[in-house]
Amino acid sequence: MENKNKIPSDTLDLIYHETKDQLKNQFQALENLNTKASIILGFVAVLLGIIFTNKPIMACHRYCFFIMALILFFISLFSAFFAYKVEDYRLGPDPDALYEHYRTDESDEVKEQVIVNFIESFKENQKRIGKRADRVNVSIFTLCIGLILFVISKLIN
Repeated sequence: MENKNKIPSDTLDLIYHETKDQLKNQFQALENLNTKASIILGFVAVLLGIIFTNKPIMACHRYCFFIMALILFFISLFSAFFAYKVEDYRLGPDPDALYEHYRTDESDEVKEQVIVNFIESFKENQKRIGKRADRVNVSIFTLCIGLILFVISKLIN
Protein backbone atom coordinates (compact mmCIF):
# COMPACT_ATOMS: atom_id res chain seq x y z
CA MET A 1 0.00 0.00 0.00
CA GLU A 2 1.39 3.39 -1.05
CA ASN A 3 1.74 6.23 1.43
CA LYS A 4 -0.70 9.06 0.60
CA ASN A 5 1.64 11.64 2.17
CA LYS A 6 4.46 10.75 -0.21
CA ILE A 7 5.49 13.64 -2.44
CA PRO A 8 5.67 12.77 -6.17
CA SER A 9 9.24 12.48 -7.43
CA ASP A 10 8.97 15.28 -10.02
CA THR A 11 7.48 17.63 -7.41
CA LEU A 12 10.27 16.69 -5.04
CA ASP A 13 12.83 17.55 -7.73
CA LEU A 14 11.21 20.94 -8.29
CA ILE A 15 11.13 21.73 -4.56
CA TYR A 16 14.73 20.58 -4.19
CA HIS A 17 16.02 22.83 -6.97
CA GLU A 18 13.97 25.83 -5.84
CA THR A 19 15.12 25.60 -2.22
CA LYS A 20 18.71 25.09 -3.35
CA ASP A 21 18.44 28.18 -5.58
CA GLN A 22 17.01 30.23 -2.72
CA LEU A 23 19.92 29.23 -0.51
CA LYS A 24 22.33 30.30 -3.28
CA ASN A 25 20.46 33.62 -3.63
CA GLN A 26 20.74 34.12 0.10
CA PHE A 27 24.51 33.76 -0.04
CA GLN A 28 24.67 36.16 -2.99
CA ALA A 29 22.78 38.71 -0.87
CA LEU A 30 25.29 38.08 1.91
CA GLU A 31 28.16 38.78 -0.50
CA ASN A 32 26.46 42.03 -1.52
CA LEU A 33 26.21 43.08 2.14
CA ASN A 34 29.89 42.24 2.64
CA THR A 35 30.78 44.42 -0.34
CA LYS A 36 28.75 47.34 1.00
CA ALA A 37 30.26 46.99 4.46
CA SER A 38 33.80 46.91 3.08
CA ILE A 39 33.17 50.02 0.95
CA ILE A 40 31.81 51.86 4.00
CA LEU A 41 34.79 50.75 6.09
CA GLY A 42 37.20 52.07 3.48
CA PHE A 43 35.34 55.33 3.00
CA VAL A 44 35.08 56.10 6.71
CA ALA A 45 38.72 55.16 7.26
CA VAL A 46 39.83 57.57 4.52
CA LEU A 47 37.48 60.25 5.84
CA LEU A 48 38.81 59.90 9.38
CA GLY A 49 42.36 60.01 8.05
CA ILE A 50 41.64 63.28 6.27
CA ILE A 51 39.94 64.74 9.34
CA PHE A 52 42.79 63.87 11.69
CA THR A 53 45.46 65.29 9.38
CA ASN A 54 43.78 68.73 9.20
CA LYS A 55 43.92 71.50 11.79
CA PRO A 56 41.22 71.21 14.48
CA ILE A 57 38.26 73.57 14.43
CA MET A 58 38.40 76.01 17.34
CA ALA A 59 35.09 77.91 17.25
CA CYS A 60 32.66 76.35 19.74
CA HIS A 61 29.59 76.25 17.49
CA ARG A 62 31.64 74.64 14.70
CA TYR A 63 33.35 72.33 17.16
CA CYS A 64 30.02 70.88 18.38
CA PHE A 65 28.98 69.90 14.85
CA PHE A 66 32.45 68.53 14.21
CA ILE A 67 32.41 66.36 17.36
CA MET A 68 28.90 65.05 16.59
CA ALA A 69 30.03 64.20 13.04
CA LEU A 70 33.12 62.47 14.39
CA ILE A 71 31.05 60.38 16.81
CA LEU A 72 28.70 59.37 13.99
CA PHE A 73 31.67 58.44 11.78
CA PHE A 74 32.97 56.13 14.49
CA ILE A 75 29.51 54.59 14.96
CA SER A 76 29.40 54.04 11.20
CA LEU A 77 32.86 52.50 11.27
CA PHE A 78 32.01 50.07 14.07
CA SER A 79 28.64 49.16 12.55
CA ALA A 80 30.31 48.40 9.23
CA PHE A 81 33.02 46.42 11.00
CA PHE A 82 30.47 44.25 12.81
CA ALA A 83 28.51 43.80 9.59
CA TYR A 84 31.67 42.69 7.82
CA LYS A 85 33.01 40.31 10.47
CA VAL A 86 33.19 36.63 9.64
CA GLU A 87 30.31 34.44 10.79
CA ASP A 88 29.38 30.83 10.18
CA TYR A 89 26.33 30.17 8.07
CA ARG A 90 24.51 26.96 7.38
CA LEU A 91 25.02 25.72 3.85
CA GLY A 92 23.02 22.54 3.96
CA PRO A 93 23.47 19.01 5.19
CA ASP A 94 26.88 17.81 6.30
CA PRO A 95 28.03 15.42 3.53
CA ASP A 96 29.53 12.87 5.95
CA ALA A 97 26.41 12.73 8.10
CA LEU A 98 24.22 12.59 5.00
CA TYR A 99 26.17 9.64 3.67
CA GLU A 100 26.29 7.77 6.99
CA HIS A 101 22.65 8.29 7.89
CA TYR A 102 20.89 8.01 4.52
CA ARG A 103 23.04 5.77 2.31
CA THR A 104 20.55 2.88 2.49
CA ASP A 105 17.38 4.99 2.07
CA GLU A 106 15.42 5.61 -1.10
CA SER A 107 16.60 8.62 -3.11
CA ASP A 108 13.28 10.46 -2.72
CA GLU A 109 13.46 10.09 1.06
CA VAL A 110 17.01 11.42 1.07
CA LYS A 111 16.04 14.30 -1.20
CA GLU A 112 13.15 15.15 1.12
CA GLN A 113 15.51 15.29 4.11
CA VAL A 114 17.94 17.47 2.17
CA ILE A 115 15.06 19.82 1.33
CA VAL A 116 14.09 20.02 5.00
CA ASN A 117 17.71 20.80 5.84
CA PHE A 118 17.87 23.50 3.14
CA ILE A 119 14.74 25.11 4.56
CA GLU A 120 16.13 25.06 8.11
CA SER A 121 19.42 26.49 6.85
CA PHE A 122 17.60 29.23 4.98
CA LYS A 123 15.57 30.24 8.04
CA GLU A 124 18.59 30.19 10.36
CA ASN A 125 20.73 32.17 7.93
CA GLN A 126 17.95 34.67 7.23
CA LYS A 127 18.04 35.84 10.85
CA ARG A 128 21.81 36.39 10.77
CA ILE A 129 21.72 38.08 7.38
CA GLY A 130 18.91 40.33 8.61
CA LYS A 131 21.08 41.44 11.53
CA ARG A 132 23.97 42.06 9.16
CA ALA A 133 21.73 44.11 6.86
CA ASP A 134 20.56 46.15 9.86
CA ARG A 135 24.18 46.90 10.77
CA VAL A 136 24.95 48.01 7.22
CA ASN A 137 21.87 50.25 7.24
CA VAL A 138 22.90 51.81 10.57
CA SER A 139 26.37 52.36 9.17
CA ILE A 140 25.05 54.08 6.03
CA PHE A 141 22.60 56.21 8.02
CA THR A 142 25.15 57.38 10.58
CA LEU A 143 27.68 58.03 7.82
CA CYS A 144 25.21 60.23 5.91
CA ILE A 145 24.17 62.20 9.00
CA GLY A 146 27.83 62.52 10.01
CA LEU A 147 28.71 63.88 6.57
CA ILE A 148 25.92 66.44 6.79
CA LEU A 149 27.12 67.58 10.22
CA PHE A 150 30.71 67.68 9.02
CA VAL A 151 29.78 69.88 6.05
CA ILE A 152 27.77 72.15 8.36
CA SER A 153 30.79 72.43 10.68
CA LYS A 154 32.89 73.57 7.71
CA LEU A 155 30.29 76.04 6.39
CA ILE A 156 29.39 77.84 9.63
CA ASN A 157 31.27 81.04 10.40
